[in-house]
Amino acid sequence: MDDAPVTLGPDEQRRLDVLSELLAGHLTTIEATLTLDLSIRHLRRLKARDRPPGSTTIPRWPAK
Repeated sequence: MDDAPVTLGPDEQRRLDVLSELLAGHLTTIEATLTLDLSIRHLRRLKARDRPPGSTTIPRWPAK
């Protein structure tokens, strides 16, 4: 398996940053939905998605 670093694009990095702030309690769900231009339902799905331990990226929908 290749252990090359994963590079995130600007949109992916922004999404990761906002979701991290949301999960840390620094943003409300409404603030995050407005920042990412997502519906509340979609953001709740992202929050509820199980992430593997040590994961540094947000998996794309649908997760397989």
